[in-house]
Formats: sequence, C-alpha cells, structure tokens
Amino acid sequence: MSDRKWVTEPDHYVCPLSKESQEIARLELREDEKSRDSALESMRDWIKQNPRIRNCRLDARFLLRFLRFKKFSVEQAKEALERYVLLRQTFGVAFNCLDITIPMMEELTNLGYMFVCPQRDSQGRRVIVARPGVFDLDKFTNGDMCRIHGIVYETLMEDEENQVRGFVHFADGSGVGFAYLTLFTIKEAVRIVKNGEKTLPMRHKEVHGFNIHPSMKFVLDWGMTLVSDKIKSRVRLYSNIDEVLDAGYVEKDVLPKEYGGTIPMAEMIELWKEELKRSHPILMSHDEMGVNEELFTRREKEGAVSALRKQGLSCGAEKDSLCGITGNFRKLEEKTLPFESLFNGKVEANTSTSAKKLKSCEDFDFEVSASFGYRLINFVSIFSAIGEIVQCKKCGGDVTFTETSLCGLGFKLKVKCAKCEIQQLQFTIGPNALRLSEDLDARRISIANLRAQQDTKEARMLRRAAQKESQDMATSLEGLLYGPGIAD
Repeated sequence: MSDRKWVTEPDHYVCPLSKESQEIARLELREDEKSRDSALESMRDWIKQNPRIRNCRLDARFLLRFLRFKKFSVEQAKEALERYVLLRQTFGVAFNCLDITIPMMEELTNLGYMFVCPQRDSQGRRVIVARPGVFDLDKFTNGDMCRIHGIVYETLMEDEENQVRGFVHFADGSGVGFAYLTLFTIKEAVRIVKNGEKTLPMRHKEVHGFNIHPSMKFVLDWGMTLVSDKIKSRVRLYSNIDEVLDAGYVEKDVLPKEYGGTIPMAEMIELWKEELKRSHPILMSHDEMGVNEELFTRREKEGAVSALRKQGLSCGAEKDSLCGITGNFRKLEEKTLPFESLFNGKVEANTSTSAKKLKSCEDFDFEVSASFGYRLINFVSIFSAIGEIVQCKKCGGDVTFTETSLCGLGFKLKVKCAKCEIQQLQFTIGPNALRLSEDLDARRISIANLRAQQDTKEARMLRRAAQKESQDMATSLEGLLYGPGIAD
C-alpha cells in the first residue's frame, strides 16, 4: 500500500443532496449512485497513476465538481481537472493563496465588490452580486481582482448543492469606464474568459448586467464573441435596475435592499464573510496541489486557447450526446478534431497514407497504465517479484530491481543489494526497440526539416488565408472601436 500523502484522502461518499437536487442531477447531469461510484473510483485511480499530477485532493466532493461540470463524461472530467491544477500552479496570482484575511481581500469584500446573497432563488441557485465600479484602480491590481474572484468561486464550489443547481450572476456596471480596460491585455482577457468557461467547474445558469456605460458597449460585443453560444443565450443586459426587476428573471426578494430586496447589502456582506471564514482552511490547503510542469507544453502552461482546443474540452452543451462511464466517448461534433474526417467517411486529398490506413482499421478500446505503457511484459513487476525470493550471493542481502533511463520501449534495469554499496548489475532491456525508435525519430525529423524548407504553393496559400483572417479580425475590431456614438 502506498504511503503517499494527498491533500485529502479518498473518503466514503454519502450523498448530502436533497431529493429534488438528486433528481436534477439525474436528469441534467446523468448522475446516479452507480455512475457516481464508478466515476469516482476511475478518477482516483487515474490521479494516482498520472505522472503529471504531483498532488491533488481525492475526496468525493472535490472530484464531483469536475464530473458534474462535464456531465459525468469521465474522460473530459479528467482533462478538466488536470488543466485546473496546472493553471492553479502557473497562474498563481489568480488561484494560489486564496486567503480572505489578506487586507486587500478584506477591503474588497467590505466594499461589496463581489458577494453572494444568503438566500437561494426559487430554483435553488445562489445569486452572485458583482459591483466592479467600487474597484479602485489606484489602490488595487489585476492580481487582486483575480484573487477575490477565485476566493468567491472556490468557496461556492465547496457546496454540492451549488455544483448541481448552478449560479446566477447579477452585475451592476455603475462607475466602470475606459480606464478599466488597462487592467488586462487582450491576450490575457481572452485566456481568462476562455479558461473561466472551460476549466473552472461552475454551472453558469444566468447572467444579468445593468447600468453599463455606452462607451463599454464595444467591449461587451467583443467579449460575447469569446464565449460559447450556450453562455451567450443566458446573458441579458439592461439599462437600469428597474428594467431588471420588470423583466422578472431575477427574483426581487433574493436581492439586497438597495436593489429592491429586503435584506440590506451590509448585512448580506457580513453573512457572506462568515461563509468565507468557514471555507478558509480548505481553500488554503489547495496550495498543496501541484503538477510536474516539465510534462506540459509551453502553451498549456500559459493557458493558451489553442491548448484548450487541442484537448477537446467542451463546456458540456445541452445537446451533447455522451455516455458517462469510463470507456465510452462523446460523439465528435463537426470541426472538433483535425482527424475527424477519418471517422465520418470523408478523406481529404492531403490526408496522409498512414491516416487512410487508420481509417480502415477497427477501433480497439484498452486501458494503458502510465507506469507500464504499451509494453508486452511488465519487466519491473516481474523482477520485483523475483526480488522477494532471491538474495545477494555475495553478502546475503535483499535484492531490489529499479528501472532507469526510460526511452521509448527501451530502458535499463538496475539490480542493487541493500547491504553492498556497489551496484551489482546493470543491463539494458529492449535495445533493438530503442535503436529503432531513435532511427525512426531521426528520419522523421529529417523529413520534417526538409518539408519545412520547401516553400510550396500550398504553404503560400495557407499564409495568405491566415493573413486575410487576421486583417478581417482587425477590421471588425476597428468597427467596434469606432462605431456610432463611441467616439462621442
């Protein structure tokens, strides 16, 4: 049994959800007792065997965030969790040290920059109130903004009712102007929005915004192009609070008294601060989670949008057809993966011969252990078993076998004695496979370099298409920046 310490250990799960929430989870998230137990076991086994993950929470409440976020598509939940832990480590300013006792965090909370109404609405959802206009640009930084959002969201996600029911966002744009655009670069804004939707395991059910200055319209128009159609359909903008209340989507009784409710905002903030204090220990323990960064690409570590597309992460659209348990996969939607054409009967003219051969092959589904790979024989397990019954001929000590210098299918097997200081034996397993892989790699690199040097007609056409796309995007942004009424 491994003595490895995790942030939290596996626990025996007893569902705390109300009967109504359990029914919502079954209908909307495909969650039942059988699928939940199987998915949790699969997630834990995968985390323990994943060399990329150094430490993580293994308790059910944490893992269920991602399973519910991906509607019990286990494979996508794994990808989302791995990226979540990676971004916690690489975007430390937004995810690490989520300490509500930091003076800046306390002040932002007291100002009512972001807090959560104590009552749930009629559908059992928590309402998150955001008032960005109180954010003093001369006093606070973009790091402070990211951290307070992280504290609020992580606190809410600890409640399983919230994981199932989702959230309603209520934003008052009073006092927000052009100066706020200096907080983030365009690249940072894109990555924050994209990763916020596709990586942070939250169910955003409704977004209501009002008191938005006309000069910020182009920013909202641009921001709406970054989110999925599902989220777009849930966003509603109003001129003032009266329009919000008249529309009837937000329940007045849930809101602060200043927005038509019954409980004063100051009292709501105090109640919310009590929730933040209760969640403080578990949020601070999250800093123990981590990954082995060297096993990720540069773009993955930077949170690039292209890395999101590469992994095929989606936000779990309502019309997705999926099966929830490990071994089953979502149907690929159009333009999701570059090799989609191999599986729907379409073979492009520039498809490689290898790809065409793959198309004619049957699909085989088998599990691959991260520590074993695709080898036919698990040498380490075999020799470890032998080590239990053999002794060193020289001194009679215990013998251990270790694997080193792993490269492809080749590796070195070292035999050591617990008493003898010198290494008793070292030999290489799979030298032919190693040499073959090295030769194939050298040949592949040589061909790739040769092709890169050839300035073909197709390459020129692709460059021109990319340039045109860039010009079109610049033109559209220019239209938003200098649209009617903006310059005035």
